[in-house]
Amino acid sequence: GTEFAVFLEGAGARTTLINAATLNQNSIRFRYAIYGNLVFLVFSNSNTGQSAPYVWNLTTGNVDAATVAAPGAGMAAASGVAGNVNSGVHQIIVIFVVRTGYESRPSAAVAYTAPAKDTINLTGIPTGGAAVTDRIIGMTGADDLRYFEVGRIGNNTATTYTIDISDEQLINQRSLDGHANFMHPLLNFLNLVEYNNRIVWIAPSNEASLIYISEAGLPLCIREDTGYIPIGREDGDRCTAGFTIRRALYITKTRSIWATQDTGGGRRLGPNLTPSASGQEHHRLTAFPRHRTGMRHSFSTSRGCCGLSAAIRC
Repeated sequence: GTEFAVFLEGAGARTTLINAATLNQNSIRFRYAIYGNLVFLVFSNSNTGQSAPYVWNLTTGNVDAATVAAPGAGMAAASGVAGNVNSGVHQIIVIFVVRTGYESRPSAAVAYTAPAKDTINLTGIPTGGAAVTDRIIGMTGADDLRYFEVGRIGNNTATTYTIDISDEQLINQRSLDGHANFMHPLLNFLNLVEYNNRIVWIAPSNEASLIYISEAGLPLCIREDTGYIPIGREDGDRCTAGFTIRRALYITKTRSIWATQDTGGGRRLGPNLTPSASGQEHHRLTAFPRHRTGMRHSFSTSRGCCGLSAAIRC
């Protein structure tokens, strides 16, 4: 492939989104999933993923690499005026929020020992690249190891922030403990499918019998420690695609189909799957013949465009 281009409805010429210098030259096919106003793109040579995913924002028109690195060092913490922060040692982190839907791994923690009834003034908060839209401030309770979201900086420019929250309030905020295990960069996946407010990422190039499942509401945030599931690894076949019917998720392999369903039981992996450490896998449904697909895919959307088609030029 030499470029990835779209053809807007009624337009006489293509619009290049990913050029030859960026797109892996072995890419001849692509797959996509639409999640809100985002289009997630994976590229392959038809058998193996050839590059980490890209994300096309239909609202802004931006095309970005899916993930970004964790924030760098440089943040400092100092005592402020009297406030609500409990006395003891607090660990403070920063997380990037990206317009692709990704939340990064946390920065290195900054330790701060608070006196009783304190506020914490942060300075030197790291900023990110053009794709970063917000920064999350996270902190542990006094002498604790669990991270929770304190608040957000709704821009990519401010470098100061004041923390004024008690431990009793903090532990009721969103947990950030899983962020340290979020995958970056994403692997070279063959396919993907949206399922129950998640993206299921199919057949990474290093292990084609696996699928990875994102965190609910965070389509690019995949836990490296618990977010992967083997699908019939013993049969030697690769996963090829995924689809949904009603509430069920189906994963196709070269000669079989496997299925599962999200029971809403609160598991981190969601779709009724046992964590990878258990070694349990999914239910095989039936065998089916392998089908080959063409090199052009078309789709339409009411978000940002009236209609479009896309293709890889070779």
